[in-house]
Amino acid sequence: MKRIALALGSMLIVAQAGCSNNTPVPLTPDQQEMICKATVAALMGTDHLIIDSSWVIDTKELLPYVQTSYIRKNDGTKWMNDCKFDQKNGMVIWRGVDIDYPGSGPGRWRDGEYDSEIYYRLNDNTVEITERYTDGSSGAKDFFIFN
Repeated sequence: MKRIALALGSMLIVAQAGCSNNTPVPLTPDQQEMICKATVAALMGTDHLIIDSSWVIDTKELLPYVQTSYIRKNDGTKWMNDCKFDQKNGMVIWRGVDIDYPGSGPGRWRDGEYDSEIYYRLNDNTVEITERYTDGSSGAKDFFIFN
């Protein structure tokens, strides 16, 4: 598997996510893994360089999604998250895995009425991850991509 390194940049506010001409472009599997890693790093405040990813098939929906995992350095615990994509709207939908205890399984997809929305935007050498909160405010992080 090709490993993609992401370097965390400065905080940004992004008005709108997606492609510059508002026409969705299908994401490659590598791009989806990269965006998922950036999303997890932004949401969890962890070092993006320690995040691994792989593809998993949902046994109920029979659809693929990206699963990430990392070992948190300060306490040695393993953390896992899943990502799926709404490419039409430039969104990432995520969930935690084994958040109650090891083996407890996946949590719920964070796509409910009161959940924040996560948007991505790919530029030449960056990925912008924007979290839009239910009160209308938003914050974003910019990740520089190095292959």
